[in-house]
Amino acid sequence: MVRDVIAGRYGWVVDERSVRSLDVLLDQARLERAHQLQHFDALDGKAGILLGFAGALIALAPSGLRVALDGGRAAAVVAGYFALRTFWPRSIPITNLLVLRQGHTASDEAFRKLALVDNQIDIVRRSRVILRDKAWRLKASMASLGIASVLTAVGVSVR
Repeated sequence: MVRDVIAGRYGWVVDERSVRSLDVLLDQARLERAHQLQHFDALDGKAGILLGFAGALIALAPSGLRVALDGGRAAAVVAGYFALRTFWPRSIPITNLLVLRQGHTASDEAFRKLALVDNQIDIVRRSRVILRDKAWRLKASMASLGIASVLTAVGVSVR
């Protein structure tokens, strides 16, 4: 719980002079969070495109028992899997305002602001890990789709 971490670190009363930069930190955390949400949306959009291309490659590849075509279809399935995992709805960290309100109704404004800043920084930190994993899955999807395209092109051209 945020209250316990903050209270253990700073005590129940925070000196106003010691937290003058909180507004700047809070603005920066909000800006970073907004950039992260845009990055989430961009990764989701790219994953949707890759999923569509992988599905089209699977569906439109000619049937037959050619090793290159079968390998291309298998690589397209892998690309679709990673794209779907990237695109799949995720839970992203959010601020639990109710907990902050209930835990800090009797505290002073500086203490509440400090708790909010620490909470926002923690959310940004946890979101970075989620973004890194999403980006890795998107890269794996792109690489698999590239391999699928090459194998399918080789399988179609070799008769």
